[in-house]
Amino acid sequence: MSSLPPDENGDSQEPLIFKMGEYSARIPTDRFYSENHLWLQEGPFGFRVGFTAYSVRLLQDVYFLDWEIDPKTNVQRKTEIGQIESSKAVSSLYPPCDGRVVAFNEELLNDPSAINTDGYGLGWLYDFET
Repeated sequence: MSSLPPDENGDSQEPLIFKMGEYSARIPTDRFYSENHLWLQEGPFGFRVGFTAYSVRLLQDVYFLDWEIDPKTNVQRKTEIGQIESSKAVSSLYPPCDGRVVAFNEELLNDPSAINTDGYGLGWLYDFET
C-alpha cells in the first residue's frame, strides 16, 4: 500500500485500516466522514464527497447512479438527492449536511465503476459547499 504525502505540518497521513471479518478497508485520514458513510475532502471548491470503502463494501458492485437534482442546488441533510443501484440494493442518496451541491462527477453517470475501483479518487460523487 502506498503512503499518502505528509500534511502541511510534515505529519504522516497514513490511512487507517478498518476490518470487517476477512475484509479490510483503507480509510484515508485526510478527510472528514459522515454518519451516512460518505467522505468529505476539503478543497478550494468546498468539499469533494464520495462513498467510504465501508459503504462500497455494503453496496457491492455499483452499476447505476442517478441524480434527482441539478448542480448549484441548495439541499437539506435528509432530502433525497439521487439513487444508486448495485448488485445488492437500490439505495437513496442524501447529502451529509445542509448545503449546496456545486457539481457532479459527470463521468460516473456513464460509467460508475470508478466508485468500486477508486472510491477515494476518481470515484468521487459531487462537489459540495456548506
